[in-house]
Amino acid sequence: MADQTPGARRTGRSTPGGLKRQDKRAPGPPSAALGLFDARGPATDAESGEIMQYADDEPLTVPEVMSYLRLSRSQVYELIRTEQLRSVKLGASRRVLAGEVHAYLTRVAEAV
Repeated sequence: MADQTPGARRTGRSTPGGLKRQDKRAPGPPSAALGLFDARGPATDAESGEIMQYADDEPLTVPEVMSYLRLSRSQVYELIRTEQLRSVKLGASRRVLAGEVHAYLTRVAEAV
């Protein structure tokens, strides 16, 4: 591997050993990536282990939506940015009503 000048950017996604990383995204319909047909079962609370259930009018934080949908932070914000998942901004915080999450899941499930 040739020496790089200070401040030069490396391109491509490779590990320190120079091997290319495998893309870990799940192929197939979006529902597969969302975990709708996940063998792990329903989403559970990390601390108590209880199945998460929310009333439709309950505001959820982005981390709660991430856990419920089993998506990354960037995936949840992408759904919000593309208006697939509606949210409200309260000061510096963003909240998603649980009913919006349920409606989104229904739309995705019907599209499959």
